[in-house]
Parts: sequence; C-alpha cells; structure tokens
Amino acid sequence: MESIKVSIIVPVYNMEKYIESTLKSIEDQSLEEKEIICVDDGSTDSSYDIAVRFAEKESNVTVLKQDNMGSGVARNLGIHNAKGEFVCFIDADDFYVADDALEHLYHLAKQKNVVVCGGSSCDYRDGKMSTAGIRKERKFIEDKYVKREEYPGMTGYCAFLFEKNFLIENSIFFPSYLRGQDAPFFVKAIACAGGAYCCRKLVLAYRKDYKTVKYSEEKALGIVKSLRDVFKLSVQYEMMNVQHVVREELKGEIGALLYRFSYEGCIEMTKMASEFNAIAKEGMLCNDLVSNKNLLLEGNEIITYVQENTEKKKEFINQLQNTKNVYIFGAGTIGKKVAVFLRRNQVNVRSFIVTNTKQNPLEVEKITVKGISTVDKEGNNYIIIIATFWYSQEEIISTLKTKGYKNIYPIDLRRFYLWQDKIGH
Repeated sequence: MESIKVSIIVPVYNMEKYIESTLKSIEDQSLEEKEIICVDDGSTDSSYDIAVRFAEKESNVTVLKQDNMGSGVARNLGIHNAKGEFVCFIDADDFYVADDALEHLYHLAKQKNVVVCGGSSCDYRDGKMSTAGIRKERKFIEDKYVKREEYPGMTGYCAFLFEKNFLIENSIFFPSYLRGQDAPFFVKAIACAGGAYCCRKLVLAYRKDYKTVKYSEEKALGIVKSLRDVFKLSVQYEMMNVQHVVREELKGEIGALLYRFSYEGCIEMTKMASEFNAIAKEGMLCNDLVSNKNLLLEGNEIITYVQENTEKKKEFINQLQNTKNVYIFGAGTIGKKVAVFLRRNQVNVRSFIVTNTKQNPLEVEKITVKGISTVDKEGNNYIIIIATFWYSQEEIISTLKTKGYKNIYPIDLRRFYLWQDKIGH
C-alpha cells in the first residue's frame, strides 16, 4: 500500500449487532490509502471475533484488544498505533453516509492546508436519516474556515479529520472518563489549531434509536468533569460560543446530574459546582457580573432546589391533567422521555407534533406523529409542550407563535430530569 493518508479508529464495546456493517461502511470508502484500527474495549459479546474475521479478509484492518477501560482510552491507543497522515474516529454502530466522505475531507484538508477539517452529520432514527433539530455545529450551511473564537459548539467530531502529528505535538488526547470524553478532545483540537475548515457535505450518520445510558455516580462524574474541562478551554481560548453552550448544557441533563448526585452526598460532585462558578468568574461572563449570581447553586441551595422540585412536578402534572388537548412538540430523544413520563403520571397525550413529518416516523411510543397544523386550538383548552434540546427551543417557539399558538410550555430540562427516578440518556 502507498503511504496511508487516513487512519480510521473504531472503539468497540459489545457492538456485535452493528460492527460488521460499520466496518463495511469504512472499507467501502473510495479513499484507497486508508487503514482501519479496531480497538476492542473488553467486549463480552462476539464483537472482537467479528472484527478479527473482518480483518482476515481485509489487509488494511488491524484489531487491537484492551481491558474494559472506556472508549477514550481505546481511541488514544488507536492514535498511538495509527500510521496515517490524518486520523478520524467512528463509533462501532455508526456509518458513513457518502462513499467519498473521507476522500473529500482529505483533499479539502490538503487544499486548504489545515490540520482539522470536517463536514456535516445527521441522526439515524427509526430507519430514517434526519438533520432536523440537530446542533448547528453538526450542520454547516457553507464551506468555510471557522475560527476558534467563532466555533459554534463542541459536538460532531466523528465527521472530522485530524492531522496525527498535530495531535501528538499538542498532547491532544481523550480523557479517561467513562462518559463525555469526546468534547474536551474536540474543543482542544479546535482551540490549538486556531479553527477548522468545515464543509456542507453530509459525512456521517449517528444511530440514535436504541441507545440508553443509566448514570452511575462514576459515569455522571465523567460527563460533568468533561463539561468542566470544555468550560476551562473555552475561557482560556476565548471561545464565547462554546462558553454559551456549556451554560445551556448546565440547564439540562448535566446540571440535573450534578444536583442529583450532590443531593445524594457525592462530595466530588458538590465541588464541581464550585469549580464551574469559579471558571465563570474567571471568564468574566457579563451575565454573571451584572446579576451577581453564580452559574450554579452550591451547598444547601442544591438541597433546597431538589426538594422544592417535587412540588414543581405536582404542579406540572396537575396542569396537564386539567387540559383537554396535550401535545408534545418533538418526537426525538426528549419527546420520547416526556411521553413515557406523562403516561406514568396518567396524562393523555393527543399526539406528537413536528415541523417536518417526512423526517419522522408515523408513530412514537404508540402515539401518532403529526404536523403543526393539526393542533386543535378550539376553546383554548390545549397546551404544546416543547420537548427538545435547548438549542432548538427558541426557533420552535418563534415558529409556533407565528402560527398563532399561545399555550406553549418549554419544558425545563434540568427540572424534568430531576423528576425521574433515575437520570438516563
């Protein structure tokens, strides 16, 4: 083989259902000068054997094995064993949308003389690919170089190539946390590179329909520490958009995890709240300075918040039980969770509503999925619950108001996650 242009690193843990199709998706890439490095992270199913059989048929595939230490450690092992000029990463259940994805990104990186270069990605749910409601850093509307201070977020790194020597020279590796290892890696890469060249081309599809995570204390600490690391980097390199993303994430699942485990006595998690507040002050975020408020509650404030949240739950349920027509806007991850939660609390949901029915299934959780125009406003006895991630709520609310809908309830995600017996993703 000629000198390797791209090394594709695939961490594998119990993915026997998808690993072969993922490897085929990589092997089918038109870029010939590539190698595939599978790193089995102590799988207990047949994933390792499937990868080995695949490698026996393809000379450019290497399979490594380690004890179960997490995907971050596995990716780092892949980087150190990579022979390619560039490296990229793909999870063992995802796949490339376009056969020329890697070839396109490689030639673009060389043409633009950049060390970080990437494209757009989509979600794959219920047999359909969709870019509806995804983060803006995963869907680029034009081809251009984005400076680090303008970079919009911290996700989507699997649709990117990274020059290997650049990673080594700047000690850019994945932390060993059990959750959230990718964001600190990606943000540090963008920061040290000064930015990245980004293109509209749809590169990668993430499978979303089957993944669930129940957070142990260790996993929760990992994802909170990961966000803490990103926050530090965003302040250090003056990445204001990323700082904004961190603040919003703390209003959702990650903030709920921090509060829940602090409330349950995890001292290290309680310290995390203080660390976030200290970083916010160091970054001189104007909103905090004007309001003189901390970014997060601390100590006894957390205990009071969690206890009072039970009453908020009762108020929410009571309001919905006295509403004739309850709709959930959003049939994705959050929408499903809200539907299950409402069903458990004897609230009937008339339907999910979405902007684009073509990018959604006909039914979710045995509830029909319909367009916005189907909402029954008669008698004003209706409510539309906005059950989406924070980054799409503002646009949805604006759209609904434009169409004349008034009874809109954007769900408070941090409170909602705390209403669950166990916080899961």
